[in-house]
Amino acid sequence: SEHITFVNRAVGSTCTIVGDLHRQTQRTPSASTAGLLLSGILSDTVVLRSPTTTAADREMAEFLAGLAGVDVEEYGEQMFEAGSEIQKLAPREILDRDMKYYEEGAFQFSVSQIEMVGFKAFWDRSETIQEEVDAHCKRAGLSFACLMVTDITHGVTLLVVGGDDRVAAHISHPPAGPAVFKMKDVLSRKKQVLPYLIELLQTL
Repeated sequence: SEHITFVNRAVGSTCTIVGDLHRQTQRTPSASTAGLLLSGILSDTVVLRSPTTTAADREMAEFLAGLAGVDVEEYGEQMFEAGSEIQKLAPREILDRDMKYYEEGAFQFSVSQIEMVGFKAFWDRSETIQEEVDAHCKRAGLSFACLMVTDITHGVTLLVVGGDDRVAAHISHPPAGPAVFKMKDVLSRKKQVLPYLIELLQTL
């Protein structure tokens, strides 16, 4: 039987590993392949701003950007701006686009995230998005649900909370609107928002 090789490295993006495998085998990615790998790294690390980002991710991003003929920061912001298109998505699509489910004690909840450049497009539709977060809780039988609306240019997340009123009542971040909270220097669901919510739930 053939053996299966596993590569397990503490990096922010699998694309960093794939890019490194190219270099280890003396294969230079084409400009298009380099662009695809760079896109994956910038998506996974929120343009290298997420706490999950490592030095290896940054170095590989610069290497791939050189091959693709783009600037890392400029390309990353253009990519997220084009990819968010929040004004073109239905509220349910915004919530479903990147959603993960969790369970902590008696609480079942979800945390979604959408990245964008600036918050204007969100505030233009915030009321209908909030209604969808509440509807999602009822539809999925959840205790509560959150939507992270992340501005990658300023490293700020607006946390939209629906469901169990006790959760919103115990959020320590400053309110930005009804059941919306401003979280400065917060970009990562896994490393920042989820641990915060779990700690909060343990007090309820």
